[in-house]
Amino acid sequence: MGDTFDERLRRLRKQAEARLGGTSRPVDSLSLSEIKNLIHEYQVHQIELELQNEELRETQKQLELVRDRYARLFNDAPVGYLIIDETGIIAQTNETFAAMVGQEASYLSGTSLAALIVPTDRGAFHGRYRAFCKHPEGKKLEFRLQGPSGNLTVRCVGKVENETPLFHRGLAVRRMLLAVSDVSKQVRAENTLRDREQYLNAILETTRDGFWTLDMAGRVTEVNAAYRDMSGYTNNELRQMSIPDLDALEKPNETEDRIKRIIAKGSECFETRHRRKDGSLFDVEVSVSYIESGGGKLVCFCRDITDRKQAEALLRHREEEFRAMAENAPDIVARFDQHFRHVYINRIIEKHTSKHREEFIGKTNEDLNMPEEHVKLWHGKLEKVFHSGQETEMFFDFSTLAGRKHYHSRIVPEFAPDGTVASVLSITRDITEQHEAENEIRRINQRLEIANAEKDKLFSIIAHDLKSPMSGLVTSTEMLANQPGMFSEKDFRFLSRELHASAKNSFELLEDLLQWARMSQGGIDYAPIPSSLDELLNMGLSTAQDLAKNKEIALRRDIDPSLTVLVDQPMIKTVIRNILFNAIKFTPRHGEIVITARQAEQKATMTIQDNGMGMDEQMLSSLFTLEKGKLRLGTDGEKGTGLGLVLCKQFIEKHGGQIWLKSHPGQGTTVSFTLPMA
Repeated sequence: MGDTFDERLRRLRKQAEARLGGTSRPVDSLSLSEIKNLIHEYQVHQIELELQNEELRETQKQLELVRDRYARLFNDAPVGYLIIDETGIIAQTNETFAAMVGQEASYLSGTSLAALIVPTDRGAFHGRYRAFCKHPEGKKLEFRLQGPSGNLTVRCVGKVENETPLFHRGLAVRRMLLAVSDVSKQVRAENTLRDREQYLNAILETTRDGFWTLDMAGRVTEVNAAYRDMSGYTNNELRQMSIPDLDALEKPNETEDRIKRIIAKGSECFETRHRRKDGSLFDVEVSVSYIESGGGKLVCFCRDITDRKQAEALLRHREEEFRAMAENAPDIVARFDQHFRHVYINRIIEKHTSKHREEFIGKTNEDLNMPEEHVKLWHGKLEKVFHSGQETEMFFDFSTLAGRKHYHSRIVPEFAPDGTVASVLSITRDITEQHEAENEIRRINQRLEIANAEKDKLFSIIAHDLKSPMSGLVTSTEMLANQPGMFSEKDFRFLSRELHASAKNSFELLEDLLQWARMSQGGIDYAPIPSSLDELLNMGLSTAQDLAKNKEIALRRDIDPSLTVLVDQPMIKTVIRNILFNAIKFTPRHGEIVITARQAEQKATMTIQDNGMGMDEQMLSSLFTLEKGKLRLGTDGEKGTGLGLVLCKQFIEKHGGQIWLKSHPGQGTTVSFTLPMA
């Protein structure tokens, strides 16, 4: 660059000397003062030239810096730069463009741009390039380049480099600066956005919900097919309408206030009614969101909820019917949520507890301080129904204001529209009377079973006890009838006494049987009257003394003659007779029987004590029941039976008294019973 500058200086000097030789006077003609002035001017001019030369050198350096900076900017720019002529031949390119196509920048000079374009895009490029090259202002070219790693989508803008054509080999050539931007990512994003928009538009057009967009004045700008079907309006008709034309409930000032709220909050959801083209109304649920872009707009989804409103009305009607039935039901009706809290309970609960019905709402049984065992029972049953969706039942007792009560509960699920258990309903009935009736039936059945068992055992005992004496009677009388000559007078007397005793015992057994049968069937009239206990004993002794005398048994008594009791005389005479006969039967010869009676408060206690063979614990435990195991032998080999004692026990209990025995083997037996005082 320095040599070039020196050459230019030499050329300038020659030109200056030539011009000086043509215009200046000869030096010989100049005076000394003129020569001095000329030398001075020359020196000054020389200094000026040197100063100008320094300025030029500095300017040259600045220009070189600018040139280098431009070169760096040109090559390192984020977009590709091309200098290209009208025919599409590249004159110069920067490094960025060269990297786009994967070649060296120096190799691209003289190359056709079309050769670098994807073949399928070349036809479109040729068709547009000439028009673009003539007037590139405000125009863009878009095509795909063949890059080293695949095709690149580029977008180009251009500017004519020189308005005056250059001449190359005698031809005028116009060049253009072309800026090439890699917009592959942008195009992919635009394609994705376009696909997304088509996808969303497809959703909006196929959804069953209506869709609007509104400007800030509430005018419809977009609407989908679903809302057109709901309202009956066409697309063009709706685009000329605003909210007041469609909303049948809101007034214009209310709509303005709502739009302000939506802008402030960002969104709002509400229910209203819209007007169809035919004038009919339908219920809708509207969800509105505010979007700031594009100067602001409202995006609305509109759902037809007419069916839901009708279902809600029907549900309210059924709920009213349910409450009407529940409030008048005699059973306790309660509804529980999934946390086992009461959401409803009818008024009848107040009759069973000390709590007002409102105290139950929102609380679990545990919150209401129910006993722990009831809380566990209820929560377990409720959890089972919520989990399984099947009804169940339970029985439980509970202390109420009226005392201990028995309850039965049916627990049934209530299902939500999605099939899950939304709540659980319990119907609880007071079954105390039924429970008591069932218990009474069970008690009666038990008594009947006992009576049947006693009857069966009684017949078994009768068959056993009557068989032996009756067999003896039959045999003895048969001998007397068929062979009277074989008996002496003494034998006749002995046999007569034995037959009499046997017949008498059989008669007493039959009499006890008849009394017991009548007692069991309620055939004996109970008629208590004030009676002297001493006289009742005398009546019993009148039939027992002969038996005692035959066995030489002493009968001792210690009874206050003034002791008066309130009794049914035939029953108590039977009791005394049976006990006396048993005592005589099991007392040995020369034994003793002691009869006493004492008053204690409002009862008299009579005791009959013998010194016979006695009984063990096993025999004592079965005396007052009709068991074969309780039979025992008397001292003379007589068989005893408990039928009389069973009858005695029933007669004594009929009077509200008690009877009991004390005995030990070999130590005799004591029978005691109580009777009410008159």
